[in-house]
Amino acid sequence: AMKTYGEGSDAYLKYMADLKRAFDLPGTPEEIHFQRYSLAQEFLRTRVHYREGAAELIKYLKALGKKLAIVTTTRRRNIDVYASQNESMIAAAPLSEIMDLIVTRDDVAHVKPDPEGFYKVLDALKAEPEECIMVEDALPGIRGAKSAGIDSVVIEERHNADDRVQLEAAALARFASPAALLKGIQAEIEAAAGGIHCMRSSR
Repeated sequence: AMKTYGEGSDAYLKYMADLKRAFDLPGTPEEIHFQRYSLAQEFLRTRVHYREGAAELIKYLKALGKKLAIVTTTRRRNIDVYASQNESMIAAAPLSEIMDLIVTRDDVAHVKPDPEGFYKVLDALKAEPEECIMVEDALPGIRGAKSAGIDSVVIEERHNADDRVQLEAAALARFASPAALLKGIQAEIEAAAGGIHCMRSSR
């Protein structure tokens, strides 16, 4: 819907009108949107979990003293659900304690691939682009980070399969999962301690 209708506030209503026509749904697009929103909120609270290895990855980086930030096209209210109501995510790795900064679509005028969110992170954390690395699973994020001068690694995700060639071309490395990236980082640290430096891709 975002690709078809853009980022306007009425994009979801237009999408709901599509669903109404496609499935002969009762109610107006506004009513369908309300029902969808209610279902989505329940999913955010109870059915959204970290991908395997993701919680361990961010806790490991935090323990190393790294600054961690999220740049997302998700609304702030959804992030707040993850941070304060999603018991699974809170138990595994509470965002409010681990993340130094979360930039949502409510904090920017332009979402990814525009680099605005990344510039906000650089400014807030007083960091230079070459000091940072972005972990992404989608092409708009990698393009936005690149526009801000930040290198990226990509994690495979079933929704990014069509963009795989472009993702691999734009990223430093590709990893099959957050768990694979964690192993790669640990190997990188061990190699650096031994005088070797090489970011390896895990297929």
